[in-house]
Amino acid sequence: MMAVAVPLSGALFLGSADFFDSYHGQVVAWSPLKGADSDSEIAEYLVHRGVGEPLTMVLPVRALKDYDLPRSVNGAMPDPLPKDPPTLHKELFGFTFTVNDRAFSTLSPVDLAGPLLFLSATLLGRNLIMAGNPFRLVSDGKVRLFGHKSDRGGQPAPTKKPRPKKGPPPGGSKKRKGRRKRKR
Repeated sequence: MMAVAVPLSGALFLGSADFFDSYHGQVVAWSPLKGADSDSEIAEYLVHRGVGEPLTMVLPVRALKDYDLPRSVNGAMPDPLPKDPPTLHKELFGFTFTVNDRAFSTLSPVDLAGPLLFLSATLLGRNLIMAGNPFRLVSDGKVRLFGHKSDRGGQPAPTKKPRPKKGPPPGGSKKRKGRRKRKR
């Protein structure tokens, strides 16, 4: 189970950090993210690639704060395009992107937190299934059926049969049976 979970969490980390992405174009406009306040550290940017639809990217504001870019209210390309817009470039299989030859990292704490949470949940689930306890790596040898412990090596503990409702209670009468002494 863990032999599958570790590579999956590695691929999740690489995918969330844009390791498999490549792009190049000019940043022409920006807009705030929905629900974000005015002091947000990230924003949505429109990247003009020459042909076709513009690429919409979420980038850190610190990378493009020095440039005077128009705000795009509805996510459309501005008309006219700004003069001398900054160039955005990212190579395939890398963790950095450049804005006019200044490098910025694509990594964030969220990129590492997601795969670590996935690995932790997988390990706890594996331990629960294999050892009967999420915090124990190996079983203690007792067989567990749906959370009930049994010391009989795979057989459930015997159940006690209920007492029948008919007849006197077991053990007989508690009255003292004795002989009466006769007076003579």
